[in-house]
Amino acid sequence: MSTISIVPQQLEVLKYGSLDSPQALQSIEDTLLALYKAMTTIDPKMARNAPESPVGSGRRGSWGDGGIGSMRALQERKEGYQKDTYSFLARMKQFMTIKFGAEVVELAKSSKNSPVSPEQPKLLGHDSAYVSLYRFSGLIAFTKDVDLEEYYGLQKLYERPVSGLFQDEFREHVLAWKKVTKKPISDEIDLRKLPAYE
Repeated sequence: MSTISIVPQQLEVLKYGSLDSPQALQSIEDTLLALYKAMTTIDPKMARNAPESPVGSGRRGSWGDGGIGSMRALQERKEGYQKDTYSFLARMKQFMTIKFGAEVVELAKSSKNSPVSPEQPKLLGHDSAYVSLYRFSGLIAFTKDVDLEEYYGLQKLYERPVSGLFQDEFREHVLAWKKVTKKPISDEIDLRKLPAYE
């Protein structure tokens, strides 16, 4: 029973914990882990790599009624955990929408301010954004495990702003190389000045 028992105070961090604070983020991850263990104990079909049910869409997080989950008390607890989960996912989605956009703005700013040789254009790396976003990997993994549709929604939230930036950078990169290849070489002989041979 200890696995499926989570005190209400423990769930408060999912509602009010700062997703930007490393300490709060750790508390959120710990609570999500406890929540995931509780949910998969009540509803084993939610567990990662659980066999797909022949009934329904096969979507993980469908909150089936099999096993010990059919007991009334556990049903109520399961519904409460479901509500807490989707409340947190909605909050995280809102936060990540802002976060993804902010990282793209920083990347665009960094790209414009970075010195690049006009003779040797190169695409700049995006490591700073990846490092910044990596700290949310635990939250994203939780989303993937409890609801694939929500996970794919997060992917789209990331792809929208990033795809525009990548397209702009690649277009500028190609144009820069076109300019380089069209430039005449300084020590190239001007064939028009060669003497004509009879």
